[in-house]
Amino acid sequence: MNGERLKQERLYRGLTQENLGHAIGIRNVTISQYESGARTPSSTILSKLASVLGVSTDYLLDLTERRHDIILPVDRVAENPAQYDAAPNASTIAKDIIEDFNSLSPEERNAVEIMIRTLAAAKKEGSAVGE
Repeated sequence: MNGERLKQERLYRGLTQENLGHAIGIRNVTISQYESGARTPSSTILSKLASVLGVSTDYLLDLTERRHDIILPVDRVAENPAQYDAAPNASTIAKDIIEDFNSLSPEERNAVEIMIRTLAAAKKEGSAVGE
């Protein structure tokens, strides 16, 4: 794994090693070791890192230059709110959540994104966060 790339992505998202470690369930010392090249993550941890950071595992492994950023639906809504308003199944709750999200600072949005990615990763593994 390219530790420098991991560090760049972490810093790009305004995360500390502690934040990132907490998001995927490992200690910040382990993140430091990954970034310095002293340790290599398992395939499971690599997948979690990629998911939380919004990049592909191939990007973290330095196999490609393409980051494969994941665009959250709220980003698409912010880019074209008229299209979202025209959606026949758009609920009032979803609109309220998007409005609340858009009112957050970049740091707060990043925290929400981390929570969503952590929950999604846990769901994919068949467990719930906090169990």
